[in-house]
Amino acid sequence: MPTAPAFRVPAAGPGSRPARARVVARLGGLVGAGTAMLLFGVLHLPGQPVHPVRDTVSDYALSRHGWLFNLAVLALATGSVLLLAPALRRSGRSSFGRGRLAAVVGPVGLAAWCVGLVVLVVFPRDAPGVPVSITGEIHRWAAVAALSGLPAGALLVAVRRPGRLARAVVAGAVGCVVALVPFVAAYLVGSPLRPYVGLLERLVCLAELCLLILVAHLDHGGRVTAAYSGSTPGGRSPSAVASRTYSSRMRRSSRPALVGTTSRRRATAMVRVTPGGASRVMRTPGRRETTMPGTSAMPSPASTKLSTASISPPSTAKVGSKPAARHA
Repeated sequence: MPTAPAFRVPAAGPGSRPARARVVARLGGLVGAGTAMLLFGVLHLPGQPVHPVRDTVSDYALSRHGWLFNLAVLALATGSVLLLAPALRRSGRSSFGRGRLAAVVGPVGLAAWCVGLVVLVVFPRDAPGVPVSITGEIHRWAAVAALSGLPAGALLVAVRRPGRLARAVVAGAVGCVVALVPFVAAYLVGSPLRPYVGLLERLVCLAELCLLILVAHLDHGGRVTAAYSGSTPGGRSPSAVASRTYSSRMRRSSRPALVGTTSRRRATAMVRVTPGGASRVMRTPGRRETTMPGTSAMPSPASTKLSTASISPPSTAKVGSKPAARHA
């Protein structure tokens, strides 16, 4: 009995150029995010004019160390682009029943995080006590897009992937959304959280930095699973793919084969080979196939070479008729 052919998964080791490029991009993203966190830590050293509890993070741009704040935000934006580049691509279908909307909105939310960070630097906030200008309004909406885009995009990207890490990303995204509620409430008029708006914003930023690292590992973990755990990009195991391919081949091989084909005018004579034997068939365009009588036995190799002169199209009166010897 024939056995199913072995299924070979194409190697996707780190020796290939695309794999090396992904590794370099991921390392560059981690370096950028680490540099941003280091610069933000320097800004929080004692002696800074910005209070870490009452003042927001954007107030550092108005201090004498504003260039350090801008450098930190741009480093974070660059690292985010490198870390989230694989997740920004639309790939695969939802594992939890989500439609195409999640596949589009998820990358858009991640892109809003990256673009919003750059806009924060280009359009700084207004100084305290100054009427809100167009620059300050753009800065405010860019902050909203960045702080809400990352958890929303991470949530929609993670629900399209299985695994524990995906569930951790979902939990982290939900945690970021929950942390945003008191931060937004602190801006309401007469809110008792107003004196702690700076602390609440820093907690949100720290949570979103952790979420960023989780999303980057989410994509990396999916590639490792596909390459080394015995799965295929389509989500099926190699054995399932091989079994399906083998079954389709066996179905095709079980069909009757037509060999020894010759033609004369419009009629075609051939030998139909089936598991039960072989029979000579006359096929004419526009008519039903006609099985020639007396050809149920398996023909010899010499008899399969039909001569054009030895076979002529049967007349209408003789088609389907039985030999006189069988009536006796």
